[in-house]
Amino acid sequence: MITLSPARARPADRAPSDSDKTPEAQLKTWIVGPEGWVTNANLVAQGGAPILENFLSYSDGWRPRGGYEVQATTTGDVVSLFAYLANGVKKFFAADDTSIYEFSTGSSGALTASVTGQTSGAYSALESQTAGGSFLTVVNGEDAAQQFNGSTWSAPSITGVSSADLSHIWAYGNRNWFVEKDTLSAWYLGTNSVSGAATEFPLSSVFNSGGSLLFGANWSSDAGDGLDDRCVFVTDRGEAAVYAGDPAGTFALQGVFEIGAPLSANAYFRLGGDLIIATSDGLIPMSGAVGADKGQLPNVALSRAIEPNWRKRADSAGNWSIARWNAGGFAYIATPKDADGADVFAFNLKTGAWSLITGWLPSVIAGLSDEIYFGDGVNICRANRGGTDDGSQFVCKAAFAADHMEAPGRFKTVQMARATFKYNAPYSAKVSVAADHSTAFPPAPSTGAMGAGADSLWDVAAWDAAEWGKRSDDYLIDASWRTVSAQGWTAAPQVQVLSSSAASQANVTVLSVDALYSVGGPVV
Repeated sequence: MITLSPARARPADRAPSDSDKTPEAQLKTWIVGPEGWVTNANLVAQGGAPILENFLSYSDGWRPRGGYEVQATTTGDVVSLFAYLANGVKKFFAADDTSIYEFSTGSSGALTASVTGQTSGAYSALESQTAGGSFLTVVNGEDAAQQFNGSTWSAPSITGVSSADLSHIWAYGNRNWFVEKDTLSAWYLGTNSVSGAATEFPLSSVFNSGGSLLFGANWSSDAGDGLDDRCVFVTDRGEAAVYAGDPAGTFALQGVFEIGAPLSANAYFRLGGDLIIATSDGLIPMSGAVGADKGQLPNVALSRAIEPNWRKRADSAGNWSIARWNAGGFAYIATPKDADGADVFAFNLKTGAWSLITGWLPSVIAGLSDEIYFGDGVNICRANRGGTDDGSQFVCKAAFAADHMEAPGRFKTVQMARATFKYNAPYSAKVSVAADHSTAFPPAPSTGAMGAGADSLWDVAAWDAAEWGKRSDDYLIDASWRTVSAQGWTAAPQVQVLSSSAASQANVTVLSVDALYSVGGPVV
């Protein structure tokens, strides 16, 4: 028999203490903000998502990306993509190392070459409007230039320099300009001309770091072409010389600026009037490079939020490419393939938010008439089509920033969580919580549908049960609580959405996540 000492007996009138109580449940909310994918911040910094994979970041939430379908095939691996768009004629072209192929949105199967006998598929392309019509000119620095007039290909007559030595083409001041490969010389044609005599514009005395010209481009202070346009010459050593005027009159040097080593001759695009260039230091706007020290370039980079990921990919050998998807408001930046595959960075042109696309393996990506196409081996792939990658489902993953939940150093237990989804069609999702900065996700959601977005569709909904008068652009809200299990000093909600319909993109938006948790005492 055990005898309890009277000194250890609890007085009958003792008031309850905190240790007698079950910890009170508390609520924490994470709201999807405009920051998108952020990897350059402290792990417990608020705002942004350290993981945002296959979601696109919009101003009102995260939505699954579209899938892709294989449109047609070439004989060799696709190296470049370009388009002819004039006078109601819309023709797309893909090039491998030996040929150029024509295709359209209705093409399928193996394509027949339109141009053969080439030795490189790394083309630079420019469409020009002249009094004689519209012409698409392509150069690759290995073969004679080729030109398409809307119906046939031919070799333009360019004198003064071998067109086989011209590696890049761009337009400035109603002239076609070219880079002569492995030199610091540019060449230009007469105004509104696509052939004829070319005049050299030497730049060897302008640059301080040597190297050779890689590309040229038009840079403007506004979104159009006008008197404030400037011509930018960029070297492979990361210098950009800016000129204004016309070479037939006053063509004045405005300055030479360091922008970081360009990642490809075609890895740039226009945003408004600004010239945006993919470099080893990030996605650099020319407007930000002016006046910035080389060491300050990462601070002005549009890619600052994902600087660690950008720098890691910049170390990979190979060319980068960029496609503007004007209809969707994004730019896609394709990195080179390596042992880890390839990444595609998606950049919201309005908000500046980033996300990561996995599952695409582009050798090149391009925007053709507001459609996004990319090459994957011999396949020409059309992006943003349905909700599968050539028939294969994929998972969209997001993790919010870890949070101490106003009790640093104290142990927490998360019992329940709910994500708020906006949707108008059934979807499959899973909500979980990771503890102590874990990046592991639980198994992906199954194909079982959540929500009831299709319940009111005519000829699908249950008669006399579904709501009437619901338009297809209406949406519903799902904020169901789900049991989760996570214990640790920090917690970070996770959301996964399965995209599995070949016919349509998953139409669901992640808005926020709530978590119910309790706090224990300090643990040492």
